[in-house]
Amino acid sequence: DLGYSLMKMRSSLGVSLAEVFPFRFYSKTLFTAVIAGLPVLLIKLYLDTYYIVSLIYMILLYIVFYAIFSRFTGVITREDWRFLLKGLKVKTI
Repeated sequence: DLGYSLMKMRSSLGVSLAEVFPFRFYSKTLFTAVIAGLPVLLIKLYLDTYYIVSLIYMILLYIVFYAIFSRFTGVITREDWRFLLKGLKVKTI
C-alpha cells in the first residue's frame, strides 16, 4: 500500500510527508508543463505543414514557453539559469 509506505518512510526518516514526497513542487512543475503546452497545441492546430517541420516547431516553441513560464512560477530559479549557462559556455584554452 502506497500510503503505508509513505508513512513508514516519514516516520523512519523523521521528516514530514511533504519532505518525503514534495507534492507542491511536483504540482507546480506539472502545472507549468501544461500551461507551456497549451499555446504550442493551439499553434499546431493552425500550422499546416509537414510532420517533421511541425514537430521541430513544436519542440522549439515548447522549450521557449516552458522556460518563460517556469521562470514565472519559480520552477527554474536564477541559480538554475546560471548553472545552465555556465555549463553551456565553451571554455577556450
